[in-house]
Amino acid sequence: METLFIDIGSNSIKSLLADFKGGKVAATADRSEHSRISSPEGLKSDAAKIIEDAVSSLCKRSMKNSEKFDVFCFGTSALRESKNAGEVLAELKSRGIEIRVLSGKEEAELSFEGAMGDSYLNMSSDSSVVYGDLGGGSMEFVSREKSKIIAMDSLPIGAVRLTNSFTENGVLNRAGLKERCSLLLKRISVPKGDFKLVVAGGALSAARFILGNGEFCEKRELSLDDFKFCLNLADELGAEGLSEKFGTPQNRGDILPAAFLCLMEVLRHFKSPFMVHTQISLRYGVANAFFKYGKSLKKI
Repeated sequence: METLFIDIGSNSIKSLLADFKGGKVAATADRSEHSRISSPEGLKSDAAKIIEDAVSSLCKRSMKNSEKFDVFCFGTSALRESKNAGEVLAELKSRGIEIRVLSGKEEAELSFEGAMGDSYLNMSSDSSVVYGDLGGGSMEFVSREKSKIIAMDSLPIGAVRLTNSFTENGVLNRAGLKERCSLLLKRISVPKGDFKLVVAGGALSAARFILGNGEFCEKRELSLDDFKFCLNLADELGAEGLSEKFGTPQNRGDILPAAFLCLMEVLRHFKSPFMVHTQISLRYGVANAFFKYGKSLKKI
């Protein structure tokens, strides 16, 4: 039976409707609700309702593709770290919505496994790679040197977190943000020799819309100059202007400057001329583990 996997993040709630065929995840539909549940103080006071509404909407939208499916909800940084997460999770459980909260290590590992299934990357199990997934609350990394994992970590440099932490009186402290990212990125070891830098996240999708002048451009290798161009436009147009000109969601536009600055620091840290964008990430990794091992997502 198909399963609807619902990924509850800090800034958006996404779903993947999929089955398991021939030992692989077979996707039917991939959707997103632009629902931000995090605030500078933690989870929003109405976070439970935001999540419930998004889950309901994604289930209804998925009924266009399949008459019957299971539902598996999982949460990441916001539901893992916020002080009021326990209250929100309990309230949702009382309403019939159970959420499996991933640890930082699980999020990094499952996101990496999902991304390595992206056929565009043409990655073998012994290819050196650094993988990052930029979310709202955190950025997960896996660094692999040939067949050996040399680093796996979840860093607190998500785009919403950075925006909240470094904005004062409406002004983003860019020097402080860059310094924080640079410092934390030192925790991620760089593979020796040649390697591929692969990154997932909504900010890269937004960059591709901007670079494509409102159309999703085919270019998947994004450079420092590409992010500088996007950052300048974000500064010039603001969230509302980006939405009008390029169709980026307004609830994402306000965090794009922080996201672009963070991604620029990632390129600098790894001394890479570009990063390859993948849209095959956490939901696919979770789906693969779920179909193999069930709700525990772990081999027992």
